[in-house]
Amino acid sequence: MLPQRFLAVLVFLGVLGVSCGDPCVDLAKKICRCKPTEAEQSACTQTVDSSSRPKASAEQQGVCADRLDTCTCAKLEAGELDACGMSTEPPR
Repeated sequence: MLPQRFLAVLVFLGVLGVSCGDPCVDLAKKICRCKPTEAEQSACTQTVDSSSRPKASAEQQGVCADRLDTCTCAKLEAGELDACGMSTEPPR
C-alpha cells in the first residue's frame, strides 16, 4: 500500500514542480531516495524528471518547502505520511 502512496505523491508533486531547485521537485526526489533499492530510487527520480508539469504557485512551493524540512524516510516508514505532504485520506 505504501508504494502506491509514493507513486501518488510523486505524480502530485510532479504536477506541482517545475525545475531543478524547485521545492516540489526537491521533495519528490527526497521521497524517491526513500525507496528500498537503488534501481527503484533511480526509476522514481526519472519519473519525477520526465514529468511535464505546470509552474507551481508560490503557495504550493511554500507547502513543498515546509515539507522538505519535515519529510524523512524514517517518518515515511513509520506511516507519518503528512510529514511529506501525503495523506491516508482518499482525494475528494
